[in-house]
Amino acid sequence: MSNIDWTKTVMNTFETYFGPYPFRNEKYGHMEFQAGGGMEHQTMSSMGGWSRGLIAHELTHQWFGDKITCGAWNDIWLNEGFATYGEHLANEKLLMSNTDF
Repeated sequence: MSNIDWTKTVMNTFETYFGPYPFRNEKYGHMEFQAGGGMEHQTMSSMGGWSRGLIAHELTHQWFGDKITCGAWNDIWLNEGFATYGEHLANEKLLMSNTDF
């Protein structure tokens, strides 16, 4: 399974732990760009690479960053903290025996 195709598996796992995908009446997609890292936008993540960790991180922001948004910039650590947790959750639940995460 390619890393891009893996997104659906991660989304299903996140729905188990975070609740239904918040934008179910819309879609979710990836957009590639030249810089490193990623940036989530509601229903779309800009991706500078296709690692499974980055996909999980940006996808987590759909629940924690887009559905629930911080009231002040000082609280951005909550969005990033949940996204980092999402990376580890995906690793634990889906990839424990896979070393290319």
